[in-house]
Amino acid sequence: MVVGTEVEVLRQVTIAMLLGFAVGIEREIRGKPAGMRTYTLLTGAACMFTILGFMVVETFGRNYSHLIFNADPTRIIHAIIVGISFLGAGLIITGKDNKVQNLTTAAGVLIMATVGIAVGLNHIFLALGITALVVFINSGILFVEQKILGTHIGKKKTKKKAKNKILFG
Repeated sequence: MVVGTEVEVLRQVTIAMLLGFAVGIEREIRGKPAGMRTYTLLTGAACMFTILGFMVVETFGRNYSHLIFNADPTRIIHAIIVGISFLGAGLIITGKDNKVQNLTTAAGVLIMATVGIAVGLNHIFLALGITALVVFINSGILFVEQKILGTHIGKKKTKKKAKNKILFG
């Protein structure tokens, strides 16, 4: 991959951030801990780190070609995954009743990092498609849970208290 001009890089990061913003709006409306700013910055950072990985390889290849070394831009992607996973783990909390919360938010943060990576690799159509799927999953499946299954935000509508606590449900 040949990295484009700084204007092209800025265009890609902007696209990634707009896609993150689109998902962030939906999460913000639902009052989730990661919202517009988090998703916007996350996808922009993932995109920028991906592009920077290629920039490093190009710079080293051009300026240090006389040295023997292996430059691997996929290491940047590995670092993004580890960093985002750490952020996601911090989002997952256990409440007073030992119920795990924010698993969907943590998963959303992880998948939106892949959107940033896809835009960084200039796979804009793929990133748009994944963003649309994430919005559908967050909104459409919630509708199914509420209207068809009779649940609301993971809580079953019953008059009795559950005898067994389900940690992941």
